[in-house]
Amino acid sequence: MLKTVDDWIRRLEPDGLPVLRATADEIARLARQAETVGVSDVAKPILRDPMLTFKVLQLANQSRGRHFDSEITTVEHAVMLVGIGPMLQHLTKLTVAEGTLKGEVVPLQFLRRAIMRAFHAAYQARDWAILHLDMEAEEVYIAALLETIAHLTVWIYAPDMALKMHRFISRDGMAEETAQIRVLGFHLNDLRQALLRHGRLPETLRDLMASHGELPPRTRLVRIALTTARLSEKGWFGAEWDVIYEELGESLRMSPGAAAAVIHGDAVIAGRGWRRYGVTPPAAWLPLSPGDWPPDPLIEEAFKEKTTPVAPPAAETAAFVPHPEKLKQAMDEIAAHLDGTLNLHDMMTVILRGMREGIGLSRVVFALMSHDRGGIKARYVTGAAPDSPLRGFQFDMKTPHLFSRLMTKALAVWLHDANRASLSPLIPPALRQLTGGCDFFAMSILVHGKPLGLIYADRNGDAPLDEHSYLEFKQLCLRASQGLSHLAAS
Repeated sequence: MLKTVDDWIRRLEPDGLPVLRATADEIARLARQAETVGVSDVAKPILRDPMLTFKVLQLANQSRGRHFDSEITTVEHAVMLVGIGPMLQHLTKLTVAEGTLKGEVVPLQFLRRAIMRAFHAAYQARDWAILHLDMEAEEVYIAALLETIAHLTVWIYAPDMALKMHRFISRDGMAEETAQIRVLGFHLNDLRQALLRHGRLPETLRDLMASHGELPPRTRLVRIALTTARLSEKGWFGAEWDVIYEELGESLRMSPGAAAAVIHGDAVIAGRGWRRYGVTPPAAWLPLSPGDWPPDPLIEEAFKEKTTPVAPPAAETAAFVPHPEKLKQAMDEIAAHLDGTLNLHDMMTVILRGMREGIGLSRVVFALMSHDRGGIKARYVTGAAPDSPLRGFQFDMKTPHLFSRLMTKALAVWLHDANRASLSPLIPPALRQLTGGCDFFAMSILVHGKPLGLIYADRNGDAPLDEHSYLEFKQLCLRASQGLSHLAAS
């Protein structure tokens, strides 16, 4: 039983924390090329994974000879000390988190989200440190990356306890420290400090993770970055953001508006590696308008009562298997024809193929605005049975409902169990009959700022819609808007 901090430390021996499978695969690839790679090549994948960063710094600091007094505070320094070959050889037998959490779908997704959050905070913190003329910006990066190492440890080795804490905090409104004491018997900060001491990580890094009292400038940047990464998962609007922009602006001697621009730019760059973590990056929410944030589908999935799903019509049960390479092919093909060399039919063929074969969506409808702009009517439908009501997809723009609201600007929606109760009143019976009452994605298509139409998609069979598919759907819709704005005459 893991009742004390010492129990947790013993649990980590002898192998330590596992790493993401994507990280282990990258290290294995580098190991096969050990004679041709450099220090920075080895450091890059390590610094994207907080568990491996911890492991490497632990290895380097425990390997220091008694005549080597300087602490190892950066990954590149650690790789140089141990040596590229020996370091890669040591890391060739890494255990992976996906194996440790085999069968634990929800905890694994929470773990991935926490790792993405840590990377996002670290990226922000390092960029700010560079702007602050910090000569050791990687130390700030690592401090932000490892600040939640205890949190990750609990998700890996005691997912039930982590879920219980999450429920107390997110559902019952319990303070984080109270929930930690209630479930673990101690604060996560105590476990983090013990992990850092046990791993002989330098005091420099430990000091950068401080959270109380008058914080030095570098430590303050770490705290702001951690708050930024946490808040960004719930959108980019609200009074708390004004405080963040003010604090960062003060630290970097710039206006709050300039600080906001820096944060948003860093979020976009940090989000480009989202496939490595398998979760939607916070930068995806930047284009959204202010409004109420919907319930977290992952939390709903973790704690919802089990219900019997409604079976889809027998004629439409086939589910497509997603093929990422076909999605990329569709995206690239649209981008290659922004010179107007495709007509509407050819462009829609590419878009619908990307939806069906690339993302694995079963039924897709592209509906166009009428000439009088008073309604929307299906122009292209794929995957629906010949007698499916979806083939008659249309709606009136003059009547306020979910789809007409989407047409006011570039907006997307994913109807699912977590938001069904709040969105159902916006879906009149006629539209509900068209969709069959199933979960769906929908997004407006704007050309030169004006609504052109709407893409609707759903998925039949045993594979439910998911967050990853939703992000890909929105990406393809945005690319479709680009392509449709450059059409040749159809």
